[in-house]
Amino acid sequence: MLEHRRIVLDGVTVSSAECVADSGLFVAAQCDEGVGYRKKRNEDRALICPADDVFAVIDGMGGRGDGDSAAQAIAEEIGETPKDICAAIARARERIADFAPGAAACIMVSSFGPKNEYGERELTTVQAGDVKQLIIHRRHFMDVLRRRKRIEESADENLVDQLRQAGILSAREAAKDPRRNQVTNFVSAERYEPTGGKSVVGPGDRVLLYSDGIGNNQTSKQVIALNVRQSLSELLSAVWKASGEQMRKAQELEQRGMDPVGCQCDNRAFIGIDVT
Repeated sequence: MLEHRRIVLDGVTVSSAECVADSGLFVAAQCDEGVGYRKKRNEDRALICPADDVFAVIDGMGGRGDGDSAAQAIAEEIGETPKDICAAIARARERIADFAPGAAACIMVSSFGPKNEYGERELTTVQAGDVKQLIIHRRHFMDVLRRRKRIEESADENLVDQLRQAGILSAREAAKDPRRNQVTNFVSAERYEPTGGKSVVGPGDRVLLYSDGIGNNQTSKQVIALNVRQSLSELLSAVWKASGEQMRKAQELEQRGMDPVGCQCDNRAFIGIDVT
């Protein structure tokens, strides 16, 4: 268990963490270079702020250069002012402009509010890019009354998902399309167009944040299937094992000169939060 007020997982200095937030949220996180990633550096970051109930996964964009530095700057600045994400991103963009104007990163920031009289919390999300958020609700009486969905899933802000939503690509075609990594939104020195929204979570609910090193190797349905009857720590281990197997498959296909479909070698960052 960790007692830090904030911690940045970079896959090198710190690779995994578990803690209980001040409000009682249980958190498990992990971050690494992945399997078979050629650059030999981690451009993903996971940020835990247990005193403020703020959590973030940041995915540096390797294709633009200095993705690791951009992700680190964003993680550090959000950690400085977790209750003011806009100010944190503004400072991070200034830092990015100084050291690498072309660098960029995708982000997913999840901020939990205090409990209300029913034990529920408001969950505020700030997104830019294709980092995934899954909310898995425990079905109970109030959920049935409100007809709330059991699963809430963030949109992938990339070209392929936009084509799928427009009906140009089927879900099967989208899953195999090589343009999935062409994101349409991100944080950089020259732009920041945050999206996101608000949800309500309650005791027994589980919130998952993860980068495309996991998302490109496991569909949301596969991650949800792994979630069944597993503790958060067990789920993290299962996700890591499954995504690692897919990366090894991608590595083997590439060595044979074949195009890997439905699998990809990439960095990984994951945060799971159990709501109490």
